[in-house]
Amino acid sequence: MPTVSEPILLGPGDEPQTPGSLVAVNWGDYRRLEVWGASGSDIGTWQRLGVWVPHTVRWDGVLARGPVVLLTPAPEDAYRAGHEAGRRELLAKIQEMGEEL
Repeated sequence: MPTVSEPILLGPGDEPQTPGSLVAVNWGDYRRLEVWGASGSDIGTWQRLGVWVPHTVRWDGVLARGPVVLLTPAPEDAYRAGHEAGRRELLAKIQEMGEEL
């Protein structure tokens, strides 16, 4: 099964240059997680996704919000392996609960 490696934090010189790139701020902390997308119409600016923000920010503004990691798609087999592992774990827990009754 594929393993998840530690995310590589981005810094001032690591701004993704492809419009539509996605980064996460505070990755791993669901209470503070933010996803930002690189603007395609206003190159060099970033927009927070999922909430209405009246303006865009530059890369240094994204970095100021917390630790930043680049989001990249995984191969389909990684998603499938994770799904199957989750189902196996759920089945094991259900069986364990049944044995306790």
